[in-house]
Amino acid sequence: MRPALDTEITARGLRRRVALRGELDMDTAPEVERILEAVADRGNEVLLDLSGLTFMDSTGVRALLHGRNVCSERGCRFVLSRKMHVRVQELLSLTEVFDSLSVT
Repeated sequence: MRPALDTEITARGLRRRVALRGELDMDTAPEVERILEAVADRGNEVLLDLSGLTFMDSTGVRALLHGRNVCSERGCRFVLSRKMHVRVQELLSLTEVFDSLSVT
């Protein structure tokens, strides 16, 4: 059986790119929170690539906000990649989270 979420972390200079593929839900959100905590260092940028997500629920939204908050506390920049599945984009718009996150 294939895991519900695959992650890939790459580093280039001060940027840490975290790419998510699959489903971000109540089963996988804690793992994403741990990953975002691990890559959030002072002075760097965490780029969260959601282009491979096919599903996200409210616990996924919470994980994104957690990542943003951790970065804010640690003095790093948290941004989402602009490219994402329409359902994920609709959820972030519906919950008004898009307005509180940087998108590049």
